[in-house]
Amino acid sequence: ASGKGDGTEQAPYELSTAADLVKLSDLTNTKDSGYQSKFYKITADIDMTGADFHGISRCESADYDYSNNGWFTGTIDGDGHIISNLTVDNSRSIAGNGYAGLVIYSTNCTIKNLGINTVSLKAKSRAGAFVARGAATVENCYVKNMTVSGKADSNKHAFVSQAAANTKVINCYSTTNGIPAMGAPSSTPSGCVLTNVYTKNGTIANWATCTNTMNIPVSVDEVAKGNIANFVTASGRAFAADDKNVNNGFPVLKWENERIAADGKLVISDFTAANDKTFSFSIKNCKTDTLKGAVAVCFYGENNRLIAAKVYADSEIASGAFLKDSGTLSDTNQAVSAKLFLWDSLTGQSMLDCYEYTFATE
Repeated sequence: ASGKGDGTEQAPYELSTAADLVKLSDLTNTKDSGYQSKFYKITADIDMTGADFHGISRCESADYDYSNNGWFTGTIDGDGHIISNLTVDNSRSIAGNGYAGLVIYSTNCTIKNLGINTVSLKAKSRAGAFVARGAATVENCYVKNMTVSGKADSNKHAFVSQAAANTKVINCYSTTNGIPAMGAPSSTPSGCVLTNVYTKNGTIANWATCTNTMNIPVSVDEVAKGNIANFVTASGRAFAADDKNVNNGFPVLKWENERIAADGKLVISDFTAANDKTFSFSIKNCKTDTLKGAVAVCFYGENNRLIAAKVYADSEIASGAFLKDSGTLSDTNQAVSAKLFLWDSLTGQSMLDCYEYTFATE
């Protein structure tokens, strides 16, 4: 780890480089190191190109007995960041006992708010992008561009490959064609759950309890558009439409939209609204300089007619600071939709228009 934090939930160890992940892999390869049960937070996107990484809690040191001793029980919070170009080569007999993934052996670990983009897994047994074997909770995560080679090619899964009892995959997706969501050993484990999960031409895991799951086709046709809209609505805003065209038309996680701003900088916003014109929002300035502009919450009636608005004119948000507010706007008209705007008050150009709510009308 980077040296920041103490591994508690209040002050997790911070991970920001490929070297940090490799070090974590090595630290958790000793059974009694204590690092298996700690809290970790990823604080920057991490490019793993060229890194010699063999997985967290891979259990290959001599003091392991593969009976859950030293398996990973900790929490990794991606905090809306992405691990890219990850290669885990455990095709040799000792490494991870032939399993490959970000975490090799897990006992009720949690991985959340993390994207893995471009991952190559080489294994003799099983391969799972997030967890290879054991019970785990994977939440608000995605994997893209996943390839598997070796004998694990017939036992590859997007999230957890050899799931144990009570494994949960929540608000997750995979866009690699033909990769199933979750796998199981020969005896199906109990209590496994998939909620708000989609894959591309990959089975979901019908032996588990599935709620709002979807197997999408390779391309988004008109039928798929309807199914996608229903999926997004049923997810309770965990997902959003791909309005910024970053996922080939497939739904994106809420935190992915929070990374997007028109000026290419990382400005994180969160916006909720209801048709009674109740709203709340927070905007965080992740730029290195002060953000100067205007913010507006707008509610619209039929034909996109503005019926109520609150404007925060000439707002200044210092680097790392938030602008937050909530309330209810007074108006007798029924709201059909709402938007949160952020624009440059000097040029008049919109800098952020990430969030739009459309309300159901009777």
